Amino acid sequence: MISILADYAKNFNTKSYDVGQGVDLSAYNPEMEFAIPAAIQSIPQPRIGYIGDINSMRLDADLICELAKSKPNYSFVMIGNEDKVFAAHALHTLKNVHFTGSIPKNEVPEYMNSLDVCLNPQLVNEITIGNYPRKVDEYLALGKPVIATRTHTMELFREHVYLCSSVDEYKIAVEKALTENNEVNKSKRIQFARSHSWKNNVQQIYNQIENLIK
Repeated sequence: MISILADYAKNFNTKSYDVGQGVDLSAYNPEMEFAIPAAIQSIPQPRIGYIGDINSMRLDADLICELAKSKPNYSFVMIGNEDKVFAAHALHTLKNVHFTGSIPKNEVPEYMNSLDVCLNPQLVNEITIGNYPRKVDEYLALGKPVIATRTHTMELFREHVYLCSSVDEYKIAVEKALTENNEVNKSKRIQFARSHSWKNNVQQIYNQIENLIK
């Protein structure tokens, strides 16, 4: 959303700048020891999952369903409170799809760390098109492979996230995310996420002010 707002603002003031989005990543430190939550322990790996508000206005339930049906040997874990549309969806009939329900905020890093691949399967609409996905920074901060729907804002993450525009692309991305998950790529994801800290965000503001003064 920030980059879109900056582009819009340039119509009125050419000295409008996108300085990025600050994220508090202090709880998402990959060097910390995270226990596997009891609700996750019995779910077989690999675990492909989403964590957050499970809202049909923002997430593509049909895409998730088709993806899960195409990968019966993989577990798909949906972590968070679901709305009525998701609660009544065919996803609940699939044996390899697991809904945990709401979890305390302080347990989010533990649940996130228990996933092998993290998803952000957004619907593309007026609500999501410019949305900055903080959860993707959190996924990456833990070094997790991430697969997400391609949007204008998600292009910022293109070198560190598998971006997809269809179910078929998601199917391919899941395999790549699992096979390409090595220490080098993990380190790159972590460093990229850390570049979005609040400290770096504020520094970008200072940099723009200094450039204008000069």
